[in-house]
Amino acid sequence: MTKIFITIPWFLPAFRAGGPIQSIANLVKEFNEDVEYFIFCGDTDLNGTALENIEVNQWVRFNDHTQVWYAGPEKISDTLVKQVDAQKPDILFIIGLFSWHYNMVPLAFCKGPVKILSTRGMLHPGALSQKKWKKKAYLELFRLFEYHYKVKFHATDEEEANYIKQYFGTPAKVFVAGNFPKKVGLLPTQHKERNSLKLLTIALISPMKNLLLVLQALEKVTGDIQYDIYGPIKDDEY
Repeated sequence: MTKIFITIPWFLPAFRAGGPIQSIANLVKEFNEDVEYFIFCGDTDLNGTALENIEVNQWVRFNDHTQVWYAGPEKISDTLVKQVDAQKPDILFIIGLFSWHYNMVPLAFCKGPVKILSTRGMLHPGALSQKKWKKKAYLELFRLFEYHYKVKFHATDEEEANYIKQYFGTPAKVFVAGNFPKKVGLLPTQHKERNSLKLLTIALISPMKNLLLVLQALEKVTGDIQYDIYGPIKDDEY
């Protein structure tokens, strides 16, 4: 049995059934033979509101091979280190780069397991342009302490792998693996009206998703268009 401990930082929505961390939900659903998952995340949603109907600061059963720890706001780092030590995972899968509690602490203070760092698009130039000086200083410290020698990097495609190598050079061991897709059955075919188009986007509301560019392009299109956008707001001004 392989134990995998996953950390999800505060600036991503907390993991829950039907929640926005769809790739992780797909992973624990589809890749489950002889694997046991422990997911450590915050107890709030992306906008800071507390999740409802959850138990905080204890392991909660998600499915037969997955447990989730919803961490309260106090002593997050201490709790994380203690839980990694208690569960003794084979793999520590760290999602993200720029969180002290959920990214740096497991890198620096958790001992034993193989550590895989999943950058999740956070080295993309568009992502780095936001709060760029803070992120630049963070990446310099990352290199200074040589963490890029101590972890394996996960990229979801070759473009992301190139960004990782750009910042951390040849010492970085990068493995490319696409996200697990969600399996769906055959969907009914909708009737299409001529000169009419219905579009739908499900995504975080933030500059990284480039929704404004889509809206600006649609302004130039003639015809009857209905465009719906669903998702948690990450950037109120945007």
